[in-house]
Amino acid sequence: MYPIGNISSYFSGKKRYELTNHLGNVLSVISDKPIPHNNGGSVDYWQADILQSTDYSPFGVALSGRNFGDTSYVRGFNGQLKDDEISGKNNSYSAEFWEYSPRLGKRWNIDPKPNASISPYATFGNNPILFSDVKGDTVKLEGSKRDIKSFVRQLSKASGNKLSVTKDNILFNKKSVYNEETTKKKSSILSELTSAIIGDKETFTFTLKRNVETAYFDNYDTGDIDVGDFSKSDRIFKAGQFAHIFIERMSNNPDYSVENRTDENYKESHDWGMIVEGAVVTTMLKLEYAYPEAKSMPEKETDYYGNVRPYFWEITKYGKAMYGGKRTARGQNNYYKPGGNIIGKMKRVR
Repeated sequence: MYPIGNISSYFSGKKRYELTNHLGNVLSVISDKPIPHNNGGSVDYWQADILQSTDYSPFGVALSGRNFGDTSYVRGFNGQLKDDEISGKNNSYSAEFWEYSPRLGKRWNIDPKPNASISPYATFGNNPILFSDVKGDTVKLEGSKRDIKSFVRQLSKASGNKLSVTKDNILFNKKSVYNEETTKKKSSILSELTSAIIGDKETFTFTLKRNVETAYFDNYDTGDIDVGDFSKSDRIFKAGQFAHIFIERMSNNPDYSVENRTDENYKESHDWGMIVEGAVVTTMLKLEYAYPEAKSMPEKETDYYGNVRPYFWEITKYGKAMYGGKRTARGQNNYYKPGGNIIGKMKRVR
């Protein structure tokens, strides 16, 4: 806007907007200038002014014949800064902790905070289709020694890996390789996700608690994880919950910092979590893939002393399979909502 007396003028085409996918890859850049589509002398709709567009290979190489427009735009794969002077157009990127070559799929420098379970040059947990790798370094666990030990033991069994923590409670894999086998006791998908979240460049802090009403397995807003719920669950069901939490954290856009835990981000990252949860559970059960369907149904029971106690019957369906269990109720005066604790066991009921 440029004021001229009482008149203001607006010049479009000066602003730029990035269109990205779940990885932060800048797929297109458009301006704020609408382009009219002429239909016999009248405008029937408006088109976007596309300044630049790029398609990428999994590790970030710009695909030949599938990119065009303004090559001077500074951001590209993972939303990182392009260093075209080093290796040519779209062949090198810079981020906070690295220089990166998309043709090799490796970082140039050694990770400043290496993890014993992966190569110091590895990126994206070697799964660039699902994960971004922008900043940070690791997974850190907070909580009592008992809860940290319980979390590591249960994740190790469900993923098939030999996990441990450093003296600073940094999660790592004790072996040089990760489990690649899926059975009814361990999931190769969860194993791959564990590798990815350990190797991701964002620092994830898991605050471990036990049997709290504010977290049913986890709480997206606070970041709390309830190890008590995991210990009360069937191994296949808990493997799905581990996968759900990991994906939910890693796919939150642009990261899982407190300011980015919005309702909009939750809906998208939660959906990704449900998708991968379904994949983990159905592959362990050797069933056709099914998106999870969760439902909470209010119930009441009378205890030994004649007291009526409300609870919720929690079920999750994965196609032909269904898991169920009792869940505490929160509220009063006959108005209740699901609580955060599992009563008894969460197990397969069909």
